[in-house]
Amino acid sequence: MAQTMDMYEQLYNRMSQEYANFLEDLGQMPVSEVINHAYEKVFKEDFLLSVDNENLSLGSVKSLLTLQCPLDRLYQDWLNRDYSYMDLLRDSIAESAKTVRSSLMVGQEIPPKRRGKSADQTIRLNAMAEDFDEVTILEKPALFTLLRIDRSTVPNGYHVYEIRHDDEGDPAQLAKSVLVNHFGSLITRSEIKLSADGCLDIEYDALNFGEGTYSSMTDFMDRFPAKANKHLER
Repeated sequence: MAQTMDMYEQLYNRMSQEYANFLEDLGQMPVSEVINHAYEKVFKEDFLLSVDNENLSLGSVKSLLTLQCPLDRLYQDWLNRDYSYMDLLRDSIAESAKTVRSSLMVGQEIPPKRRGKSADQTIRLNAMAEDFDEVTILEKPALFTLLRIDRSTVPNGYHVYEIRHDDEGDPAQLAKSVLVNHFGSLITRSEIKLSADGCLDIEYDALNFGEGTYSSMTDFMDRFPAKANKHLER
């Protein structure tokens, strides 16, 4: 056991000295050149930390000890791998964008644990007494709120829909009424055709918050008047 630990320590010390020499070389370079080696510095440090945490098998340690400069070999091999660190960054960016998209409030980043959790379902808004997010749903102008809407307060000629979210917290389905996984509610002037079962599957980008503006029902009615002489079901 002691001999095994000595081998880990020997590898770590060799790589530590190699890293120290690398930093010393950086210190003698002009700033512009140092910047060019920033990526190399970060990953060589990470490789060193991996060895320090003893994440390597004994066989790997023995193999690396045969190298005079194991740290540089690890870095050069990393550069030549088929997979890319950029792929990891792209995945991370996509996840962050998904979290922001599901925060529901443009300009306000709500923690990921908020995603997929609807607001108090016992509250029903008076449509004429609230401000809403201005959105488009399937490219149709609409008003959006996290809460449910008291349909009796919505003027004739306008429609109320509710959105169901999926397991990831993204908008997934549109319906007249949603019992579970309520994502939010919409008011539209244009009727949205639902399927025979009263629902319509949608993609996450079907709901667009645009520039993050707000509007009252009265303002919305001024800009998007109900169709004349036609009573539409709420």
